[in-house]
Amino acid sequence: MLQMKTVSLSMLALLGSVGIAVAGSGHPDAATVRAALAHRGPKSAPAGVDSQAAATKASPLVTFSMLGSGTAQDPVDGTCSGATCDASAGDCECIQIAGSLNATDVGTAPFNASVTVNVDDCTNTGTSTSMAGGFCCFGDGVLATVPGSGSSPSNLGMSFTATVCNDPNANASTGGDESVQGGFIILSADSSGKFASSAGAGQINLVVDTSDNVLVSGNGVLQLDSSF
Repeated sequence: MLQMKTVSLSMLALLGSVGIAVAGSGHPDAATVRAALAHRGPKSAPAGVDSQAAATKASPLVTFSMLGSGTAQDPVDGTCSGATCDASAGDCECIQIAGSLNATDVGTAPFNASVTVNVDDCTNTGTSTSMAGGFCCFGDGVLATVPGSGSSPSNLGMSFTATVCNDPNANASTGGDESVQGGFIILSADSSGKFASSAGAGQINLVVDTSDNVLVSGNGVLQLDSSF
């Protein structure tokens, strides 16, 4: 059974979160947030005729969905990426998941996922049992399919940010199941083959029970050849 610090918690982790100005503060400063929201960085020149023409060649959007199952490992201290944990007291937990899924334009493929959970700044949900109380934490993570064999293997990668909650009403006698609910963004840089220029976004859900079994589902939109 997954356990985290002084509370029973099996969870999953992310990447790509906004940088924190003061390590361990748990709160990014206003300038960091403004810069991230404005996508501050080198500004490119206005798109020319050639780039505009290339943009029109983007593939049409398709409805994306995925279903899968797997097994979670026991959480370990720290972030899954190895980056500094910016929880208010510096406490993060990482959980690794492996399994198989079936997804739009992917087919059936193995996948690996990792979730980093901020265990310092969780909030009680209000319900308590003899084993554990309900609470929700913030987390982020990545999920990627494992490339198949062949001359041009493809894999699809995504990042997600989510709330990670312990449900005291599910398997209450053993501490409760955990759920991860959040939004994902396709990572073209972490994808390959036919997904190398892909883009997309949607919702992801994972459930981890007290026996470390994992169910995963997701839905959204996918563009195989994107101008993003």
